[in-house]
Amino acid sequence: MRAARTLASSVRALVVLTGDLPELERAVREAGLDPLPDRVPGAGPLGGVHAALELALEAGDAGVLFLPCDMPLVPEAVPRALARAPALPGERALVASSGAPPVLHPLCARFHTSALRVVRTRLEPGENRSIFGLLEALDARSLSFDRTSLDGLDPARAFAGANTPRALDGLERLARTPHSESPNAR
Repeated sequence: MRAARTLASSVRALVVLTGDLPELERAVREAGLDPLPDRVPGAGPLGGVHAALELALEAGDAGVLFLPCDMPLVPEAVPRALARAPALPGERALVASSGAPPVLHPLCARFHTSALRVVRTRLEPGENRSIFGLLEALDARSLSFDRTSLDGLDPARAFAGANTPRALDGLERLARTPHSESPNAR
């Protein structure tokens, strides 16, 4: 729920994408947050982007801001900067990046509801459902983060992700250590 706390100050309404996992939906509800299940089961991360954009459109919002729960070290500066960055004319997606050459962090992003047509198309059978493919199709702009924009935090640490519960536990522990260390220092 760290990601929800990090994102909360940058958004008007907060929902937690729960995919098509009823047990996660229950846990989110029990934590006092609003779950948002996928509207297209089995679509992976694209299904979450779709559900959030559909909800935003229904609510009359211009777009959505995403922060993945498996990146617990992302500081509030990231969603705040993504939310406050002026949109360029016709811009449908703005994605966080770091490093040289730039590494995209595809679900640390802002999507405009105008991206929904492309998302719906990519949910059709046989279409490319990758988030990187979506960003390319949307001609997404990147917003670069470095130590300065991350309040001194090493970008490798800030954007470190976890793909297993054990790795997530390790990053949660790392979140409680001084931020001058990088994830590779352990």
